[in-house]
Amino acid sequence: GQEYGLEIKSVGSGKWTVNQIWGSPWNKPSPKYAHLLQALVYAYAFQDRIQEFILLYIRRDTCETKEFRVSLAVEDNVIYPVIDGQVDKTFTVTEMLERYSLLSQYVENASAPPRDYVKVYPREQIPTLLKLGILSRKQGEMYKETPFGDFECKMCGYADICDKER
Repeated sequence: GQEYGLEIKSVGSGKWTVNQIWGSPWNKPSPKYAHLLQALVYAYAFQDRIQEFILLYIRRDTCETKEFRVSLAVEDNVIYPVIDGQVDKTFTVTEMLERYSLLSQYVENASAPPRDYVKVYPREQIPTLLKLGILSRKQGEMYKETPFGDFECKMCGYADICDKER
């Protein structure tokens, strides 16, 4: 008798994507933050009638599935995301809403907002990114040969506009 929200995402077989979502010996499974934010928008908007959203991933190559249960928790009047029963204090729902409000101002002004991602990681940040588990050891080695940044910048169709406005 309980309603659930359902957000379905199909993903490819890329190692970084699979290792993040399904986990690996070096990291626990976790949803992609862009997908989590989308589910949280729904969770916040429909919180009076839907207590939990399911973020369901389906691999296009194997049809394997992985789900994350997303809800909200209020602690000291602050709303946090909850992923599979664990409160995630990386950011708050209020911060997410403030960010969307800021982005709407850029849309209204027809200008590119500040980047959410890094086009090329600064060399001095690599040890920290490795320590935090944001980059794997293999990625750290690859960076020495060919510096890179976040995947989102590499694949962005608006990178030229973003570069031009900076």
